[in-house]
Amino acid sequence: MIIKRHLINYYYLINNNNNGYFLFGQNVRNVRNCKNYGNALYYNNVGINNIHTYKKYSPSGGRDFFFLNNKSGGMTCYYKSMGIYKNINIKDPNNNSNIKYGIMRKKGKNIFNNMMNNYTHKKCFRSHLFDPKKNSIIDNIKDKFNELFMKRIGENNNNNNNNNNNKSNNNDNNNNKNHNHKSNNVSSLKDLFNILKKERKYLGFAMFCLIASSLGQMIFPMCISKIINMYGGKEESLKYLTNEIYKTVLLIIGISTFSFFRIYFIETSIEKITRRLRTHFFEKVLNQDVHFFNKQKTGELINRLSNDIEISSKFLIHLSFGIRNFISALIGGICALHISPRNLFQSFLLPVSGCLLIGTTYAKFVKKISVLKQEKLSSCIDFASEKIHNISNVRLLNGESYEKKEFINYLEDVYKIGKKHSLVKSGNHFLFFSIISLFLLHLIYYGNYLIAHKFINTGDLFSLIMYSLFCGSGIQGMMHAIGDIQKCLGSCSKVLQIIKLPDNNFHNYWNKTSIDFLKSNNFSITFHNVSFSYDNTKDNINANINNERNKKFALKNVSFFLPHNKSVAIVGKSGSGKTTILNLLTKKNDLNASGEICVGNVPINKINSAVLRSIVGVITQDPFLFNLTVRENLMYPYKAYEEMLKEQIRLIEQNQGAFINMINNENTKKEKNDDDNTINTYDSEQDINKNDMKNTYEIYTFLLKELQKVQEEIKNNLSSDKMKNIYNDLHIDEFLKNHFNYDNMNVGVNGTSLSGGQKQRIYLAQNLIKNNKILILDEPTSSLDKLSENIINKALIKYMKDKTTIIFTHRLDLLNYVDYIGVIEEGQIIQFDKRQSVLQKPCPILKKILTQGVSE
Repeated sequence: MIIKRHLINYYYLINNNNNGYFLFGQNVRNVRNCKNYGNALYYNNVGINNIHTYKKYSPSGGRDFFFLNNKSGGMTCYYKSMGIYKNINIKDPNNNSNIKYGIMRKKGKNIFNNMMNNYTHKKCFRSHLFDPKKNSIIDNIKDKFNELFMKRIGENNNNNNNNNNNKSNNNDNNNNKNHNHKSNNVSSLKDLFNILKKERKYLGFAMFCLIASSLGQMIFPMCISKIINMYGGKEESLKYLTNEIYKTVLLIIGISTFSFFRIYFIETSIEKITRRLRTHFFEKVLNQDVHFFNKQKTGELINRLSNDIEISSKFLIHLSFGIRNFISALIGGICALHISPRNLFQSFLLPVSGCLLIGTTYAKFVKKISVLKQEKLSSCIDFASEKIHNISNVRLLNGESYEKKEFINYLEDVYKIGKKHSLVKSGNHFLFFSIISLFLLHLIYYGNYLIAHKFINTGDLFSLIMYSLFCGSGIQGMMHAIGDIQKCLGSCSKVLQIIKLPDNNFHNYWNKTSIDFLKSNNFSITFHNVSFSYDNTKDNINANINNERNKKFALKNVSFFLPHNKSVAIVGKSGSGKTTILNLLTKKNDLNASGEICVGNVPINKINSAVLRSIVGVITQDPFLFNLTVRENLMYPYKAYEEMLKEQIRLIEQNQGAFINMINNENTKKEKNDDDNTINTYDSEQDINKNDMKNTYEIYTFLLKELQKVQEEIKNNLSSDKMKNIYNDLHIDEFLKNHFNYDNMNVGVNGTSLSGGQKQRIYLAQNLIKNNKILILDEPTSSLDKLSENIINKALIKYMKDKTTIIFTHRLDLLNYVDYIGVIEEGQIIQFDKRQSVLQKPCPILKKILTQGVSE
């Protein structure tokens, strides 16, 4: 993993369509640093003709070779001869010794510099098609490159890496314990500000309004002080009283207006951010592999989608509240110090310091209790969500009373911590009210004493009281805002854990291989020596034979071939490996298996997962329907396929938007250069660039045609006889007639408004209406009565025509309608042949099944 990661980070390997790669590096220093991460020093040099020193070591005349560090400190040249990669050790021509890394680096420096200049400054590298920042690199490292070279590199570095990893792991564990919490907060804060960047215009204006309203609020006590002093002063001052009142009214209107716009722009920004976060979060969750949902609780994900994102988005409110209180505390404190006599200030110094210390300590305690309450409440909600989601199973097991008792226990824990939270919150208000009241009492008492002795006038005392309140409430508000901001950071980190998950194949471009696969119209299925264990990776499966006896294989050396448009029934008892075959064929979990699985003539690992699933219809024994109408459920596969095509088109248009113009101008003249080597390099790279652009253009046009085709099918299905035919074939029409909305009736959550047989028929119709090229049926009639089973079997026989079909079944009725029969036992194919041959000479397991009438 380290090797691959650094290869991708430091370099960009781009396919040159000649079984080789161009290597784009950031700078010479990064190229050198690769010595520490896999020792891949050089690359396939198609088109690079200025390498004279090492050309003689490649029989292909300077083409198709790689340089790698070897264990002795020298270099090894891997070159291609007659389609096979061979290797020789490189000798220094001067002293006939192995070339050391430093010498190679010195001799290769100009080569790398020239390469960087060529590829960095040419238009072809700057185009969207090859821009690494756009994540549009074509096939970073091909399988052949991985198989031939990554293993060799790993052998050279295993010992060093293992030693270094052991040391670094110990250090990392210690460092993580000390710095994990701090780094998480810093990361979350940085991520939050990155999220806020997109709303900087609104937020900038909101910040201006915040400062303006806060400053206006600080001026307000001065205006009131003037008005009070005018009443207590000479009669001449009353002439200007009306003007002061008008000024104060205008100030109040200004403060209110700025406050209005501050709240409006902040709340609008919050709604935009919330919408964006929820969109990214939901997309990321939907695009995860199935094993992700086995680890993550549904209730926890829903809580993050609703509550945590809502709390994270309110960061702006708490931040603006904190800034406003900071301004109030700062300016209010300065003004209070300026107005108050020295004696009054000294009388408050010690009490205020003590109150701040008590308040800070108490706030930490309140925060701790609040976190505990949230954790207990989250556990309670997760429990309730799980039980409500599985209410049918709970009811079947008569578990209502038990679950009520368990939920009450969870609520009891929440109640206990809630009582503590209520106590500390009450104490918080007690302290705040007591301190502020005593503060005001002391201020009024001592202030009147100062007025009586003419140290201060009435207006100034009023201003002093207001500024003191601003300062005190500002400090309290700041402490509260800091706690809320910490809460936002905690919620944000939970959300970003999901949003920052690595991209997967749902966001990959449909590659040329996948498009050619769809055009081939060959959907045969081949398993060749396929072994798989849920407990082991591919490397472990291929380990030495002594360890294989201790491993539990779901599939072991499974081989069979199902021709295009033929059907097979695979029988076997539960746990024999049928579901594993289904998972491997649909790439459900990105499972690693040894051997080879092909659809048509294409290995399944080279077909984009979304492309594969677009032609595969999977019908399981557990039907599922969405909370939509019958018609909407049937049209769902079409609508989903339409949106997937649109997304692929958007990806190409956004990230490779320049390629159409480049295709139109592909006959334009190339840039001239005085250096012949540079011209040769650029010409060769342009040829590759053209070829990749043509591939992309072909993919793009295919997607547009496919989208148009799907949209026409959607339009036709809504008004054609196709929908009526499938209603009749599956006898759906019989019960739809009883509803006045016909197929616009809502089926309820997971089809709860329908009977089991009705639900199964609509589920089958949903998967059969799209005319998928491959059908996989996993016990499609296991939960049906005999009458419903016969109805569905007749429909399946009709829709299986011109499709490659695999049926996993215990029922023997379908054996009469398939072309092939396979028998699986303990992960191994015991028998696989044409139906007549198998039935004439059944294996002992199948013979037993046929005798009993059902599969064990």
